[in-house]
Amino acid sequence: MHLVESLAIAACVALASPAQARTSWTVCQYDVEAVRIERAPAPALTVRVLRPRGPLPADCPAATGEMTFRPDSEDYQSELPRRQWPRPGQRALLKYRHLDAICKESGPCRIKRYSLLPARTERAALQAP
Repeated sequence: MHLVESLAIAACVALASPAQARTSWTVCQYDVEAVRIERAPAPALTVRVLRPRGPLPADCPAATGEMTFRPDSEDYQSELPRRQWPRPGQRALLKYRHLDAICKESGPCRIKRYSLLPARTERAALQAP
């Protein structure tokens, strides 16, 4: 009986732990214009946010100003090759996602992903249903 009670208590403690991760990603979409490509200390793209694409969830970054990041592929599985990054002055669609989670070693954290559809593929994405 003591073992069963111990297991029940352990299960309750595990379920009530402060690990409060979302079960889904927050997705924010913006029309952006490339401003510059940073070369050092690490390659990164700086874009100017032109406007949000549709209504934004409350915890999305502001729909103004600049963002600097390393763009991901559309499926978020790899970094977008630099030859596919938009050049300064080119427009693109930015799909920003974040997930609040509990990270090893550091505790609460926000996992961020920046997927970019370069100008040449943006038109096709806009026409898709």
